Amino acid sequence: MKLLNITTCLVAGLSGAAVLAHSGATGIVKERMEGMKAMGNAVEAVTPMMRGEEAFDAERLREAARTFAAHSGEEITSRFPEGSTEAPSEAKDEIWEDWDRFAALAEQLKISAEGLEQAAENGLSRAGGHMSGESMMGDAGSMMG
Repeated sequence: MKLLNITTCLVAGLSGAAVLAHSGATGIVKERMEGMKAMGNAVEAVTPMMRGEEAFDAERLREAARTFAAHSGEEITSRFPEGSTEAPSEAKDEIWEDWDRFAALAEQLKISAEGLEQAAENGLSRAGGHMSGESMMGDAGSMMG
């Protein structure tokens, strides 16, 4: 379930700052924040399963994966036109300064989400350790802080 770990970390990074800043957003900033909030909600829905606090539910995991896929790749990069940094956006200039990395991570999130949906039936039998991975925008070295 390394795929789940990567996907979850990417999504958590994407959604963290945006959920906090959502109030007052309009236009494209609001659209991307809504997508990130949807992904954040999907992470919250599956986290207890991944921690072993709830029984594994393959359909719930597939639904979360579909949410991740729907808000990743070109769908998310199209929500970051240059100059869309008006408040309450917390998007860092680094997104546009290192656009190739941002776009590559957004595409990797889409690929991981699609793989996660297909692999959901495998359950947690192959999962090992805790969730970890590189965040697109949610840690100290991230693009969204």
